[in-house]
Parts: sequence; C-alpha cells; structure tokens
Amino acid sequence: MKRISNLSGAHPEEGAGPYRITDHEFGLFQALVQQETGIQLPEAKRLLLVGRLARRLRALKLESFGAYYQLATGDGDELIRMIDLVSTNETHFFREPKQFEFLERQLLPAWVGAAAERRGRVRAWSTACSTGEEPYSIAMTLLSQLPGWDIEIFATDLSTRVLETARAAVWPIEKSRAIPERHLKAFMLRGTGEHQGYMKAGPELRGMVRFERLNLHDARYEADGFFDLIFCRNVLIYFSAEGRAAVVKKLLDRLAPGGHLFLGHAETLNGITDRLRSVGPTVYSWAEREGSLPAARTFPCETISVVNGDACPARGQAGEPQSKRKCSQKTAIDGAEQDRDRGLSLASRAGHDPRHPDHPCDDVRRGREQGGGLRGPVRRVRHETPRRPGPARQGPQPAREGGARRMSREPSRGGTTGFDQ
Repeated sequence: MKRISNLSGAHPEEGAGPYRITDHEFGLFQALVQQETGIQLPEAKRLLLVGRLARRLRALKLESFGAYYQLATGDGDELIRMIDLVSTNETHFFREPKQFEFLERQLLPAWVGAAAERRGRVRAWSTACSTGEEPYSIAMTLLSQLPGWDIEIFATDLSTRVLETARAAVWPIEKSRAIPERHLKAFMLRGTGEHQGYMKAGPELRGMVRFERLNLHDARYEADGFFDLIFCRNVLIYFSAEGRAAVVKKLLDRLAPGGHLFLGHAETLNGITDRLRSVGPTVYSWAEREGSLPAARTFPCETISVVNGDACPARGQAGEPQSKRKCSQKTAIDGAEQDRDRGLSLASRAGHDPRHPDHPCDDVRRGREQGGGLRGPVRRVRHETPRRPGPARQGPQPAREGGARRMSREPSRGGTTGFDQ
C-alpha cells in the first residue's frame, strides 16, 4: 500500500491505500448513514469512514466506494453490515461512575424504603448497550442493592456485531479492572484452560438481561411496556438537534412515572424538553407536575390504546391478531386524557402498566434470553436470587459449586477448561 503523506491535501479524492473516496461518494454515504441511523458524519469523519469500509471493499473485490454504495443500497443485509462497520462502540464497565454512585446511595435506598408501593419490581433499558458492559453493570448494581426483587433489563443496540458479543457475555479479563471487587467476586466467572484470559457473566446476570437490535432513529420503538430506568448515554451527541429531540420524545413515551433517564456526561436536555428536571449527574426525572398521580380506580374495559394508538399488549386468545386482543383491566384518573397533550402515555399515567404484577397484560418477561457463551464445558455456580420479594438479605450471597473459585483479581492457577467463579 502507498502511504498518503498529505491527507489534508488529498481532496477531492481521499483515503488510505489504493482506495480513494470522492466528495460525491462521501456525500452519498453521509446522506445514507443519516437517513438510516440519524447519525451525522461530518467532514472530519471522512478518513474514519474510509478506514472502516476499505477492508470490506477488499473482501468483496470492489474497485470504488461508489460500487459499494450501490451494493449497500440494494442489499438489506449488506446495509446492516455497513452500519455495523461505521458505528462507534466504545464502552466499559461502570462507565460514568458518579451515576452508579447516585443509584447506590440515593435512588435505590429510596426504592427500598418504598418496596411495598413499588411491589418489588424494577425494569431498566440500556438503549445503546454495545458489547454489554453497560447492562451488566446495571444488573450488578440492582442485584446487590435490591435482593429479592424482580429485576428485568432490556438491552438494545444498532449493531448486530456488538450484540453477539453482549449475548455471549464474555470479555477479556483486562476489563475486570473497572468492576468493583465485591461485584467481581459475586457475579463474574473466570475462564480456565482454553478460556484463560477471559471472564464471563454468571448465570444470574445473564438470565435477567434480554438483548435485541433497535435503531433509535426508527419512527417507533419496539419495546414492551414502561421502564423505571432508561440509559441513553453518549448517544445523543451523534445526532442533529432535531434528531436528539425526536429520540428523547420517544424515550419519554417509555419512561414510567417516577422513572429516571440517564445521559452521558457531555449531554444535556437543555433546549430539548422541560418535562424533566435534573436530580443527579446528568440524571433526570419527571418534573413534579408530571410525576404526581392521584389515586386510580379500576374497572373492566375493552381494548384500549396505550402508546401511539397501539392496542393493549394483553395476551388474548391463541391465533388472535395483536390489534384485536383485549384486556380485562384498566385504570382511570380524572383528567388523564389531558396527559397525552403533555407527552406522557395515557396508559402509563392512567396506571395501565404492564409492570403491575396483577395486571393481565404482563408480557414483559416473554422472550427472555439466557445469553451466549464460548464453546466447550463451562462450570456454573448455583447463584440464584428469588424472583419475587422475600426475606431481606444483606447483599448477594454467591454459592460455590464443587471446586469452583470466586472471581477476583488474583491470577487463576490450573483448573479445567471453562469458567470458574
């Protein structure tokens, strides 16, 4: 390959090695990426785009970026692959530590004090989960602070490539440096044999996190129910002002009353919405006028709209279309019809909430995936937390199975192939 000695003067054709991208071709990819993902590619990202796509051009034996553009726009699978290649997926465990301190020291203790009101349940959504470090950090925090609670974490990302890693829940052992020692010992498994140098999330963590592909630029989000915690960190910075406002509006349609939205340290809601107030380090909750609810009353109903005109997600009869399903419970609040004008879901504010344990529309636990893993034998420990509220415990109580070792920062010595705790 030839070295380009003066990249700043490489216009109108610029790139690395034998590949050059013209201004016209770069403009085509800028428009395509923004159209499909909402992400902006400024001129400063030209070399990044070339670097990430050049290997794909070589693999396909294509001679120009124009030829690859024609392929990507005509083949849905290749378009997804292209999006995977241009996506930025930087992450690590317990990123933005002050937000996790806020959870552990302020928010979760308050929830414990109101456990009866909350019915011992919590749902969280990691909207840009990357390779899984964020949702598993959330899971470790919630499990250690809310023993005996029913916890569900929904994790999504635009990239199918990083979701494969997230489902496997296996990372290089170096990433353990960011995990507090108490969580490392309680929830992580150490690789042995051919898996030496890797760690894996324990079965309890993997069992509570469900991964799906989701594009935040989509007009509507395929996410069940409402969430007490929504993490959308270091994502909005890649969108235009209009795109940021659209994403926030759709996220708020899924934020439960009393819920909290977490953004990245360089992000803000200033100029986007006044429906939330700051309660922590780039942590937001409903403004008082939208967070206080009068008492609800229950009565039978037919099918009702819940979000953006969609039918109630009750189970219904086998083979019955989703739009025709019915539920037998609805709650109403005087004047709740006005809430839609304020941007909140009528169903959420009116108490028609799939998170309620007695509600017939409780479908939130369907399709839970157990995560993936590496091939070969894997040792697992019996580390179970009751899925319903029970007697209080003092933090996680990991068990040891046979000769399994707890995960720690000490180097592993011997052992069979697999993952020991």
